[in-house]
Amino acid sequence: MSKIFFVAHYIMGEIMRNYYLFIIREEYYDLYHDNPHLLYKALSSLFRIRLNNFSFGLSIYDQLCEPIEVDYLSDYLNYHFHLSHNKYKYFVINPKHKENSIIFIRPSYIHIYTNVNIPHVMSLFYLYQRRIFAIDIDNQDYFWLKNYHQSLLESV
Repeated sequence: MSKIFFVAHYIMGEIMRNYYLFIIREEYYDLYHDNPHLLYKALSSLFRIRLNNFSFGLSIYDQLCEPIEVDYLSDYLNYHFHLSHNKYKYFVINPKHKENSIIFIRPSYIHIYTNVNIPHVMSLFYLYQRRIFAIDIDNQDYFWLKNYHQSLLESV
């Protein structure tokens, strides 16, 4: 069902965004808070790393990011927000904001595939963790989730 849904959006010409959310370690949050472009460059490079440099990429990830507690986050989403889901894949349909998103929870990042520029579902993750950095490699976009959290809550 999800593939058909998103293929239909693509055919209809709607914008599709691919966000990757990372929890940044506190010491690097303080370092990159006012200079997010460098953090974006480091994180986006992890998606282009070659297999022979995999251990180097893993080292960069381990230095910058905290792992995501997949089971804990899944329980959080299930208990508080009752999202439709299949294991660690969540479906968000928000007619009020014309938002349709699929969320994949991974141990290293959260992946949000959506039809809106800034999905309202991101505010749920800010409530879970305050040091989340979002990147959209396809659109070369990046931001701290805290910068959008208040405006997302006000529009709910």
